[in-house]
Amino acid sequence: MEQSISVGIGPFVISFKTKSETLSFILRNRYKEYLKRPAKSGETVKAFLVAKPFNSIQSPRVLRGNNETVITRNDFISRSKSRQGKTDLAVTGNRYSLDSWLRVFLSLRALKRNGLLLHSAGWAMGKNTFIFAGESGRGKSSIIRILGKKNALSDELVLLYKKRGKEYFGCSTPFWGELSKGSGRLFDRKLKAIFFIRHSKNLELSKLSESEAARGILKTSLFFSKHPADNSKLLETAAKIARHTPAYELGFSLNTPRSDITRLLDEVSRWKK
Repeated sequence: MEQSISVGIGPFVISFKTKSETLSFILRNRYKEYLKRPAKSGETVKAFLVAKPFNSIQSPRVLRGNNETVITRNDFISRSKSRQGKTDLAVTGNRYSLDSWLRVFLSLRALKRNGLLLHSAGWAMGKNTFIFAGESGRGKSSIIRILGKKNALSDELVLLYKKRGKEYFGCSTPFWGELSKGSGRLFDRKLKAIFFIRHSKNLELSKLSESEAARGILKTSLFFSKHPADNSKLLETAAKIARHTPAYELGFSLNTPRSDITRLLDEVSRWKK
């Protein structure tokens, strides 16, 4: 019997339809905090379980052509009809394969909302979201350990997207790094500032220009498409986020007191861009 399971991440609702008990179990357990009612305007993904890898491709690839988008790796392949909002997905039966496919799929859909997936930790304070971006080893998980998981959006990937005209929001994702998973609380709040983090002996803050911020956003975006139109849209999106969001370089150490960081966030939230 075919089952319908809808997963909502930020403004995106993806309705999976599958006859596989294995995939149904993965969807209901891996994304249980993100389960939603089906949306009329959402994406529909027909998911099929396969037993063996398709090819030797180790890193995801995105192919565009004939009003169709193909996402492939050795453990999954999907074909999406651009104008129909429908996707056929064949994937091996483990959560890492499905998780990897969903990250790439969501990164492409985010472009439609002038958004992207950023390699970053996110933390909510008041009505705002603060982003701590950086490549592996920069301290994304470390800063969430200091601040606490209760208000964390992720320690690995945060979805940024445009909402209400010119405002950008940052929202929780099920994609976590060293800390594995969050507290169960989901956040979708106004993006207040982006910090590009590094390890330092002292708590250090320096303002970045729009061009420096845009380069940092591009460097830390999760994106696999090499299609010219996709890359052009990514450049445009990074520039828009940098234009509307203050960005800083933040140095901190594992011994930096939580109160020092929250005090800094409070101060930054009152500064004008």
